Amino acid sequence: MKGETVLTIGTFDGVHRGHRAILERVRECAEALRIPSVAYTFELPPRAAIEGRNPRLLLPPQIRYRLIGRYVDRVVPTSFSDVRSLSPERFIAEVIVGELAAKAIVVGERFKFGRGREGDIEALRAGASRYGYTVEGVPPVTVRGEVVSSTLIRDLVTEGRIGEASRLLGRFPALFGKVIRGDRIGEMLGYPTANLRIPPEILLPASGVYLARAFILEGWEDGLLYIGTRPSVGGKELRCELHLFGEVRSDLYGLDLEIHILERLREDMTFPSLDHLRVQIGRDVERGRARLRDYPPIPERIGG
Repeated sequence: MKGETVLTIGTFDGVHRGHRAILERVRECAEALRIPSVAYTFELPPRAAIEGRNPRLLLPPQIRYRLIGRYVDRVVPTSFSDVRSLSPERFIAEVIVGELAAKAIVVGERFKFGRGREGDIEALRAGASRYGYTVEGVPPVTVRGEVVSSTLIRDLVTEGRIGEASRLLGRFPALFGKVIRGDRIGEMLGYPTANLRIPPEILLPASGVYLARAFILEGWEDGLLYIGTRPSVGGKELRCELHLFGEVRSDLYGLDLEIHILERLREDMTFPSLDHLRVQIGRDVERGRARLRDYPPIPERIGG
């Protein structure tokens, strides 16, 4: 049949090790059948869309689509609200078969779909004889006994447990933000920072100081990432600020930065004076520079 595809379905937030196992299998099947591979993916996780809550995304949708596109021939983004009312039977008939012409379907063994998450992999298999497609379930990926999932990774990032989150992701957690003008307190302290505007739907790690690498213009630069309300200067609003170890940069305003978070150095703290804060930042820089020896260069950008 003209237009047949090998199909996978999911949000794939984070494109972690478990997601990549599915996507790699999709690619293998497509190559074997000599037909295109397609990822049908939701802009927001279905549960967040249903409950109307902050989705706490690990990656901005456009970055996620780009990563998924490294594995499949075509990414089909959709809003969950467009299909949330479809029963599993209608979803199979109208979307999987009617819209996407699936010849083979590859999903995780725990895959759920359709109105109220009523459908599962067995429901897909029940429709296979009627519509002529095949179904393959990919087992969960485990790392050190933990099943890799976006939910678990979000919890780890929220707690500042960057090393554990990195193992499950298969890469460092990343943030993407535009550099905006701040109040230049960091510059006054001798440690200028780039203030970042992070989209509100993106999950931020626990408040604190992190060792980080940022892709700026054409290369990587090391530094410290601060996430917090700046209690030592009476701050109230959550801020995300990047201090670079290299030369002071004055050409960052308006740039979109990709920042990889390597580890949490300490929690956020309140200092009795700006002098105490300045001394602590100096210690953070010294410790961060020393810790860099344990981290190899980052091989490639996520958003590139």
